[in-house]
Amino acid sequence: MRIILSKHVYKTAVLRYGDDAGCATDNAMNSAINVGVTAFNIDHIGIKAVVKRTAKETGHAVLDEYKVLDNEKKDKKWKQWKISQSLTLEIKLPI
Repeated sequence: MRIILSKHVYKTAVLRYGDDAGCATDNAMNSAINVGVTAFNIDHIGIKAVVKRTAKETGHAVLDEYKVLDNEKKDKKWKQWKISQSLTLEIKLPI
């Protein structure tokens, strides 16, 4: 519907006022249609959807950070264990 109306308005402007006016009218009609579609989409987004998405992204970020910190702790414990094992081996070797 919107494309057909836009084409008819464009053709009428071209016939009455020339090609430049037709192009300007076509651009103005497309802009008005885009503004209307955007307003419709904004009305239907809703606060619940925005909050839900934000909460999900925040939760994923927190979990990713936790995984990084947890891996660092495991690596540190592993290094400490390896050091303690190497010390006990060094101590046992001379005996």
